[in-house]
This record gives sequence, C-alpha cells and structure tokens, in this order.
Amino acid sequence: MSPSTMLPGVKILALEVRFAVRNDVKMIPIVLRCFPNVETLHIISGETDQSTGKINLKFWLESGTIECIESRIKLLVFHGFQGDRSELALLKFFIESAFVLEEAVVLLAADPTDEMIRKVMFLFLHGTGQ
Repeated sequence: MSPSTMLPGVKILALEVRFAVRNDVKMIPIVLRCFPNVETLHIISGETDQSTGKINLKFWLESGTIECIESRIKLLVFHGFQGDRSELALLKFFIESAFVLEEAVVLLAADPTDEMIRKVMFLFLHGTGQ
C-alpha cells in the first residue's frame, strides 16, 4: 500500500494492529489516508510476543491531517483494548481530532483489570485535559 493509493468507495474498515510493534502503529495514518471516506472504523488490538516501542500522542499530532478521522468517521469500535500507552494515544487523538465522531465503543480485552477500566473511563470523562 502506498500513500498515493486511494479507495474512496470504502465506508467500513477494520484494521488489526499490534500496538506493541512500533512499525504496525506507524502504518495506521498511511492506511487511513488511502480510505478518505471511511465512516466506521474497527481497530482490533492484535497480540504479539515482542515489543518494539510505544507510540505516544506526539506521534499522532505530528502525523498530520487524516481526512477520514477529521471529517468522516462517525463510529470507532476498538476491539481488545488492553490499556497500553500506544492504544491510549490513539484514542486520545481520536477524541481531539474526530469532529464528526458520534460514538466510540471500547471493548476491553478478556479479564480487564481495574486499571484498564479506569484509564478508559478517565479518558472519556475528562478527555486529554487540553
């Protein structure tokens, strides 16, 4: 997939991302730019045995404009949320940038911890504090 590829007819998109693998997360902006008219986005948090680094909110803010996030995505469904810093950064970015987002659904990973639940609740109740 290259940045010049555009598929404007796609309205629903699902991406599986291993948030512990830095290069996987870095591909999200590139892929989303190929689907400018996506209205429903499913993010599936994939599992991995290795960690190659975390992505923070700064990465997302520096990634530039992603048209579908800003002006098209109405529904975000995050599957298998584990409370990872990279996952939280993506959710914060959506809250700050998705101007037409109507609903965000976070489905926690199996056996969620109290900390995981607190992180999601704090994020949606208080936003990013900016």
